[in-house]
Amino acid sequence: MARDETARESESETSLLDRRSYLQLAGAAAASVAGLNAASSASSAASSTSDLVYEEFDESGYGDIFTNAWQQGTYDERVSDPVKDGSNALRVSFPEGSHYGMAAIYDPVDAGDLDSETTELYANAWVRFSSGFTGRTGKLPGPANIEPGGAKGGEPADGTNGWSARATFDGSPSNGVKIGYYTYHMDQGGTYGDHFWAATVPTGEWVKVGQYIKLNSVDGGSANADGQLKMWVNDELQLDKSGMRFTEDLSLGCNYWFNAYFGGSWTSPQDQSVYFDRWALSDTEMPDISGDGSSGGGDTTQGTPSNSSPTPAPRV
Repeated sequence: MARDETARESESETSLLDRRSYLQLAGAAAASVAGLNAASSASSAASSTSDLVYEEFDESGYGDIFTNAWQQGTYDERVSDPVKDGSNALRVSFPEGSHYGMAAIYDPVDAGDLDSETTELYANAWVRFSSGFTGRTGKLPGPANIEPGGAKGGEPADGTNGWSARATFDGSPSNGVKIGYYTYHMDQGGTYGDHFWAATVPTGEWVKVGQYIKLNSVDGGSANADGQLKMWVNDELQLDKSGMRFTEDLSLGCNYWFNAYFGGSWTSPQDQSVYFDRWALSDTEMPDISGDGSSGGGDTTQGTPSNSSPTPAPRV
């Protein structure tokens, strides 16, 4: 029987936080060595000085980029077909009846790539759902910081317990897969996060998905309603949310959660996959991931715009 989102997310994210505590208790020297190793891996993949991460998945060490991982290395692997550009892409598989998938975190400060927390983050990646991808809602990579222990699994964001704006998918439409954000923010409409849908994209084709978040400002301990959340599909702006309040604590900067799994009681109805190629992060500008060519599929197709207003969220 599938566990509900509260139990499953709590187990996942508590494990991630426990690992962080362990590293801190292990001593500054050990943490420093780990940070240097992670920074070296990330820096070697960067395509420009503004990129925190630029990963083509052509080499086997992509897992070293992540500063924490709960589910990584079991259902994710490099494959030579399909690829958008280069020799390999990352395939994350969802076996029939399973939730996972993959769950890992990139923290730019822990990685040694930034000296202090950032309140802005840009992400860009080529994404491809396997032909005929279907099933109900789940998670995709996106920004989040739930270090205080809330803002996930049915624990609403209250300004002090974290925030989350991971991407989400819904494979139930007959014409493709709906993508957007699953967001725990201070003004969310219920116990579980709000879905802000951006577009419906085709299966079996590469699409470029760009993300941007800017955390709200804080005055006198109060969150101002000036946070931003955007999503592009094939360089076309499909979602633009402003006036958002994520947190009252800007020391909770922007981390990036590389999630890919079915949420709540939903599991994958068949063996299927999602692919990633040329994944890049920056705190200053949208990374350029335009490759020189592609293989294993047709040209990308612009997603169909959909309602960006929050919709009632199932338990994901």
